[in-house]
Amino acid sequence: MKVNFFEGGRRVVLIITITIVCIGVGYAFFSEPYISNSDITYNTYSPNDIFHLSQKNDCKDYSNNIGEIVERETKDGVQISIKLCFIAQEFSKKDVSDKIKLIPYKLDEEEYVFGADKNSPEIIEYISDKAYYFELTDDGYNEYKRKWWEEKINDVKETSLVVLLSVLGLWFFSCVFGWILRGFLGIRNGQDFRVKEIPPTSDLNDN
Repeated sequence: MKVNFFEGGRRVVLIITITIVCIGVGYAFFSEPYISNSDITYNTYSPNDIFHLSQKNDCKDYSNNIGEIVERETKDGVQISIKLCFIAQEFSKKDVSDKIKLIPYKLDEEEYVFGADKNSPEIIEYISDKAYYFELTDDGYNEYKRKWWEEKINDVKETSLVVLLSVLGLWFFSCVFGWILRGFLGIRNGQDFRVKEIPPTSDLNDN
């Protein structure tokens, strides 16, 4: 009984293909997309200002802004990281025309705003206290869901591309390897065994 190595190879390639597809589908649909803490950002501009959902990350260190990362639970029971950005405002120095950017942290009875550098003890305490009472709003939750689905779709697309290229590469390799092996063994393309050529016979009648 002849062993058909080419048929066995095709079955092995098929099994590997099915395995790759199953792993890709499982990863694409069951993996949790990554949402960074800067994807959901809230800004606040003064001590009496609420947190506003930001459509872009305005928390740039070079402008003396400062960010605080907090953990909050969504309606789905998922813990997410949120960046609270305290936006620096322009303050004028006494008897100086130049302006500097400081973090507003206190209002006096006359609504006069006090500001300080982001590394000062006053600002560190102010940020910690205000961030403690932050609550995730509905628009922030909706923004999280939007980014979640956006990242999920991207993950599915990337995984599908990897699976497709892996399967195509596997079948291309198997075809090339089979073509080379047939060449060494003297087997025709599309066949698994060498065909014995039967010499032609002639009918000679001695009549």
